[in-house]
Amino acid sequence: MRAQTPPLRPPITHFAALSWQHCDFRVLHCNWCALEVLTNPCNKHKQREQCYHESAMTTPAQFLPASLQERLRPQHGATLPAPRDAGAHVLYCMRTAYRSAANPSLETALRCANELRVPLLCLAVLEDSFPAGLARIGMRPTDRATAFRLEALRELQPEIAARGSVLLVHVERDGSRQAAAQSLAARARLVIVDEHFGVEPHMSFADKVRRTGAPTWLCDCACTVPSRTLPAQALVGGNAGFLRATRDARRARLAATPLAPARAATAPPP
Repeated sequence: MRAQTPPLRPPITHFAALSWQHCDFRVLHCNWCALEVLTNPCNKHKQREQCYHESAMTTPAQFLPASLQERLRPQHGATLPAPRDAGAHVLYCMRTAYRSAANPSLETALRCANELRVPLLCLAVLEDSFPAGLARIGMRPTDRATAFRLEALRELQPEIAARGSVLLVHVERDGSRQAAAQSLAARARLVIVDEHFGVEPHMSFADKVRRTGAPTWLCDCACTVPSRTLPAQALVGGNAGFLRATRDARRARLAATPLAPARAATAPPP
C-alpha cells in the first residue's frame, strides 16, 4: 500500500519552534533560508535535520529588544538574512549616525556581536567621489564636509573603545583606494549599516557590501518612529497629517525607558 503524502504544517518564523520527538516525516519551511526542514527526523532523514541557521541563531534579530527590531530591514529581499555560521567579527559600517549615544545601529551591532560571541569592528569610509549619477550633475564631497566628519570620528574613537570595540577610519584618496569595507565584510558573520533611505552615496555603499555575500541589515537611526512602521495615513496631509498619524507612536517611544548602552564582550583583535 502506497504511503500517504505527509501533512504540511504552516511555515514557522524561527527554528526554536521545532520540537524534536519520534520521526513522523512532517515538513516545515525555514522562512529565512527557504530550505525544507524535516521535524522529528529519523535516521533515514537525518541529513536534512539542520537548516542553515540552527548553529547560529534561531531567528535573525529575535534576541534584540523590540525597539531595535522595529528599526531593521534587509538591504536586499523581504526578510532579514541570518548571520553566517563562520566569520571573524560583526561589522558596523557607520555612514550617517556619527555618535556613540542613542545610536540604534551601534546598539544593534554590539548586541549581535555578543550573541554570536565575536568582536565588533566599526568602520567609517570617507569617499572622495560620488557615484556616477551624482558625479554627472557635478556633485562631489566637499573638503569642509570631510573635515567635519574626520573631527567627529576622531572624537568618537575613544568613545567606541570604551564600549569594547574599535572604530576604523578609511579615507579614500589617490594612492589609498583599498576596498576596506568589502574586505572586512567578506570576513564578517553579519554587517550592520545605517539606513540610507535610498540616498546616495550611502545606498551604493550598502549594496557593495552586500555583494560580498555578507548578510547585511539596515538600521534606521534617523527617526523617532521608524520609517518602516509608519501607517499609510502618515503620507497624506503634509507635515500636519504626518504628526497626527504618528502622534501616539511618537509619544510611546519618547516615554519609553532608554536602552542601557551595550558593551562588547569580546575584545577586537589588536
